[in-house]
Order: sequence, then structure tokens, then C-alpha cells
Amino acid sequence: MIFIFRSSMAFVMCVLWFHSANAEFRVTESQQVLLKLRERLTLEDLAIMERGIVPALGACNRNGALFVSGRNYLLEGAPSYGLVWRVQRLQGDKITVSVSRGSDSTTSLRTSLAQAMLSAIVSRCDQDHFSSAPLYEIETINGEATSAALLVATP
Repeated sequence: MIFIFRSSMAFVMCVLWFHSANAEFRVTESQQVLLKLRERLTLEDLAIMERGIVPALGACNRNGALFVSGRNYLLEGAPSYGLVWRVQRLQGDKITVSVSRGSDSTTSLRTSLAQAMLSAIVSRCDQDHFSSAPLYEIETINGEATSAALLVATP
């Protein structure tokens, strides 16, 4: 009886493995088609001097300068919790960033900014996630042009 049960289980496992090995999902639409179907405005949709809110900074590093993907989608309103990342598009593929705490947030702004910059300096702009999108250089964050000045100015 135990032999039959084990044989049956082995058969079922082989069938499931074979079925799952052959069942591979494929993306057949182009990146442009999928972006269009997403039906969300992105940073690259902003006109010069227009502002928007992105869900996170998500920056990358190129020779010490920080860049963000133009494919970051824009939120319809400011979140209540966490940080509010407001961006303004400038000429020359640059942006300014203004970051504040959400109205109901207890998040430490200084700690969160340090974490965002730490994530950015270890993310290279030539990585796949960034290299396939237009990049916008961050000119200032909260009016400051360096991380040292930003962290000193942020309580």
C-alpha cells in the first residue's frame, strides 16, 4: 500500500513538474505599448516648470550626480503617510525635488533622506531599470545642491 502511494505521488510530482516547466508566461507587447496602456502620467509628461508628486525618489548615481527615471508615475494627490516627493521639471532634463512628511506621518525626514541618498549612491544609472528610460538630473533637493547641506538643513 505504501509503495502504491509513493508511486502515485511520484507520478503526480512528475506531471506537475513537466507541466510547470512548459508553462512559461511571455510578454508579447512592446515597452511603449505597455506604457501607453498603463494610463498614468509620468515625470516625462510634465511640461517645463510643471510640478507633480512621485511615490518615491528612486534615484540612481552617475559620477556623484543623482538622476531619476522619467517613467516614475505621478500621484494624483499627496500621501498622508510617509514622505511627499514633489518634483518640478526644469529645462535641460533637470528637476528640483521638494520633500516633506505626509500630514499623518511620523517618519523622520532626516533619516528618510539619508536612506534615499544611500539607496541612490549604490544604484548605478547604467542598470537596466534606469538605462531604458529617460533620466532627469536632480538639481536640488529642498533647495540644497549637496547631500551635506541638505542633511545640515534638515532637522
